[in-house]
Amino acid sequence: MYKLLIIFALLGGILEARSQTCIVKSFRWLDPRQVKFSPTPVPDVGGKKCAVIRVVSKQSGYDFDFGVPGNVVAAVPKGDDIWLWVPEGVQNVTISNKKLGFLCNYPLGTELEADVVYVMVLDTNKVDKTRQGQVETKWVTLDCMPSLGANLFIDDISAGKTPFYGSLPMGTHKIRMEMSKEIKEQEITIGRDELRLEIRFQNVLKAYQNDGSEAFGQDPEFKGGLEEMFKFLRENVHYPKLAEEQKIEGTVFAQFVVGITGKLTKVKILRGIGGGCDEEAVRVIEMMPNWNPGRNANGFVVPVIYQIPIKFQLPKK
Repeated sequence: MYKLLIIFALLGGILEARSQTCIVKSFRWLDPRQVKFSPTPVPDVGGKKCAVIRVVSKQSGYDFDFGVPGNVVAAVPKGDDIWLWVPEGVQNVTISNKKLGFLCNYPLGTELEADVVYVMVLDTNKVDKTRQGQVETKWVTLDCMPSLGANLFIDDISAGKTPFYGSLPMGTHKIRMEMSKEIKEQEITIGRDELRLEIRFQNVLKAYQNDGSEAFGQDPEFKGGLEEMFKFLRENVHYPKLAEEQKIEGTVFAQFVVGITGKLTKVKILRGIGGGCDEEAVRVIEMMPNWNPGRNANGFVVPVIYQIPIKFQLPKK
């Protein structure tokens, strides 16, 4: 029998809320290795860079508003599912259904990235129509140990296989994992605190705070390796005029998160030197292309905190 472990990591920020009621039961990123089918959009997306959302629901008649100019570029029905092509960068969606009589505003918990596939699971069976509006969400990670792809159910609704990277409404959720005929259930509460929990399923349930350390099989990497990264920095870092005038030199140490798609977020300076060099380091890091994401010992992509030094040195006369 496998012993299952739910790794519950709160990664995202919190958004303002008026209600906890929502028809979105889960919204998650889909590992490219799990993308077995993606229909061709009709009409063509017209050259726009779009994210792809697979909407899973047993009901029909939905309208999706991602905001202007971020509305749906193309929608293709496939069986009970709807595939949406949405311009990159959008962060919220308003879902309505005139036939069923409801409206729900849902923060996605992340900026949608081009050419990335997401899955949105909808369910209206338990929606209280008297409590509709904006919900409060957090981006979370749900995994099991060993990470072999357990079947995951959130509030008794299928959410695919682990690992799960996506947003869930704040509050209490029932998590169920099934693998090798073993079924484990646990209630988790998504609150305001940013922390990392491991919940082990043993004879006695035990929850304890984890320092976030994890065994990795592969560190994140700038595409092409360190040599290409330093080449990118040489070609794009501009010496700030103030630092040049004041003859400021030194090394700026920066930190950022390499996300599950390789996108760099949460850039901050650990040790700066002033004169505009700190701001220049942040600017250049934020314009970097997506990296190759990090992977854990089981081969699944994971968010990783990474640090790099950026050296500022005046030319020698």
